[in-house]
Amino acid sequence: MIRIGLVDDDKEHQKLIRQFICRYEKEEQTKICVKEYSDGLQFLEEYEGNLDVVFLDIEMPHMDGMTAARKLREKRYWYKNYFCDEYGAVCNPWL
Repeated sequence: MIRIGLVDDDKEHQKLIRQFICRYEKEEQTKICVKEYSDGLQFLEEYEGNLDVVFLDIEMPHMDGMTAARKLREKRYWYKNYFCDEYGAVCNPWL
């Protein structure tokens, strides 16, 4: 099973990314569990170090995705992170 964290304050973006994940799940016949978070601060407060992949929005209230990723790395959590911007671009910078 693949465990994914989806961190985005925009419900429409969450819905779109979930659709992509569901399509991938069906095509690859693999089980995927998605946990949603509304911003970086909520993600940091609730994260237990149990995700394989995290999709982080770059701009969010309370705490942006770049700051959340940096704080997680300070705690030495390992995960694969991807950042999404408002135009739907996805990148994977190694912070």
